Amino acid sequence: MGKNIFVEKDTKVEVFLVKLYEENIIDTETYIVAQKMAKGDIYGIK
Repeated sequence: MGKNIFVEKDTKVEVFLVKLYEENIIDTETYIVAQKMAKGDIYGIK
């Protein structure tokens, strides 16, 4: 670990997660769950 990930100041969580996934910091399952949580889908909230 110890890798710095830089994103713009007002970047959406989804974009940040994509960067983490591309850098292999999070695995596929974590990525999918985190995307759902970011959108509120995991709790049925839209």
